[in-house]
Amino acid sequence: MIVNTPWKHEIIDDFLDLDDFEMLSKIDIDNTSEDGNAISKNKIYIDGSILSSLPIEWLQDFKTKYFDRTVEILRQHAPEKVDSISYMELNVVESGPNFQFPIHPDSKDKLLSCVIYLQPENNNGTVLYTSEDGAGEHMAEWKQNRCVIFSRQDNTWHSYGGNGISPRRTLVLNLRSERRK
Repeated sequence: MIVNTPWKHEIIDDFLDLDDFEMLSKIDIDNTSEDGNAISKNKIYIDGSILSSLPIEWLQDFKTKYFDRTVEILRQHAPEKVDSISYMELNVVESGPNFQFPIHPDSKDKLLSCVIYLQPENNNGTVLYTSEDGAGEHMAEWKQNRCVIFSRQDNTWHSYGGNGISPRRTLVLNLRSERRK
């Protein structure tokens, strides 16, 4: 479902296969403090090379299942960016219950951002804004295996944070170009 408020983004429920959802929900990540953040960083390059601590075979299978799908989503959101893809990034992010990430637009080398809610069953989703000062707040509600997708623009202000009760685990799946200077 494509939503245009406060800016163009897409919501897709049941984004991951159940096996992938379960695997990503259970991988070991360093424990986070109440207001901290831990990340398992992984990259799959277009040429097939992989930088990761996750099992290589699983990542190759993940690329087979999701790379073309995310490229097609990018084509729908920003077709002019498709030829700039250098790699797919998979970051499993575990945030403490009190962690808050400030309002920001993504970096210019992020072509497509996909945030998939993993654990727990209930938490805070992604907050979208019309401006850096927090105006026009709109919540992309948390639902397990829901994916919030957008292509970075100068106005794609967003933030996220815990609910003060339990840690928050997401898969941040990005299509990226080489860093622009």
